[in-house]
Amino acid sequence: MKIYVINLDERQDRLTSLDSEIKKFGFEAIRIPAINANELNESNYPFVSREVAACFLSHIKALDTFIDSGDMYGLIVEDDFQVLKKFPISLTLMMGNLNFLQIGFLKTSIFERFAIVYQNIWNFALGILLRLGTQFNVYQSILHRFLLQERKGVSLAIVLNDVRPGAHAYIVDRKFAMYCRQINNPIALSADALFIAISQMRTVKMGRTRKSYVGQSKSSTSIIQRFKSL
Repeated sequence: MKIYVINLDERQDRLTSLDSEIKKFGFEAIRIPAINANELNESNYPFVSREVAACFLSHIKALDTFIDSGDMYGLIVEDDFQVLKKFPISLTLMMGNLNFLQIGFLKTSIFERFAIVYQNIWNFALGILLRLGTQFNVYQSILHRFLLQERKGVSLAIVLNDVRPGAHAYIVDRKFAMYCRQINNPIALSADALFIAISQMRTVKMGRTRKSYVGQSKSSTSIIQRFKSL
């Protein structure tokens, strides 16, 4: 697996401080030159600002590069990522049979924190119920239910179908990369909003780690205008 670092040409300042962070993953790093919003024609993006469009297109560029690599998995990061905690197991094992795994997410409010705790407990309870039912041949009347069936092969450390704000660190397989390449055209959602929407649809198998292992540094953002002038 390789790590694909999305970075604007004019933000070389971020790269100089990333070497130590990249080494924590132990993967070969590939720089993805990010799309510059100033080079986009705003009339081509009627639903989002140029900055949001440029960010999403940069993620697509990273996914395209990953697809061309022929690898099974790819780790996509933005250049302001910061490893917060040591991973308990290898990222490949953590991925399991998922198509998408969010290893870094944001806690945007106290309500979001409560929601994360609730989903962590709920998903863990479902995982335990599935394992007990499988091991002791009980709960057969409910084991067929979709909420339990979709958890087969998923680690208890993963919260299924609960992607959170933040697209600064996630792992994808080739199926998800090619699927994502075909949607959100014309662009109506930011990268993380798209991932959240897909996870809620349950079209593909997506999840996040129970806690965020990768945060964002406090360097100034490159997205100045997030909102679209209508």
